[in-house]
Amino acid sequence: MSEQNFWVLLRKNLPLKLYRVENKVSRGMPDVHFASKEKLGMSGWVELKYLPEFPKRQMTVGLKKHQAMWLKEYANYGQSWLLVRIGSSWTGLFFGSIAEEIFARPTKEKFCNLATWSKRGNLTKDDWKKLSEVMCLGCEFG
Repeated sequence: MSEQNFWVLLRKNLPLKLYRVENKVSRGMPDVHFASKEKLGMSGWVELKYLPEFPKRQMTVGLKKHQAMWLKEYANYGQSWLLVRIGSSWTGLFFGSIAEEIFARPTKEKFCNLATWSKRGNLTKDDWKKLSEVMCLGCEFG
């Protein structure tokens, strides 16, 4: 799998309206904009990261400094998230407001504990639904 395949997996399973964004002008802008089909006005941004396996030492997910800063700043105005998939063994969702902590390469244990929502293994239809609910109502989960 790759980040592109992760995007395809999201698009097919996440019950949200998703827009893939490639912005060459604004550095750090996330990969995906989402909007809820059920709750008008619920929308936000998601930076996707994919790793084939957990790193051996500190968690390096490939998040760049300008991406972390964008997610943190936008969190003051709306929903911003970092969604990380590691092989088929783990998926985790992180508030954009803590993106700099992820960028700082925490230990595996701290990384997993920072997740607002996570799931081991492949996601079921119910898992995808729960993930979308957390993304849309993130302020209630923080």
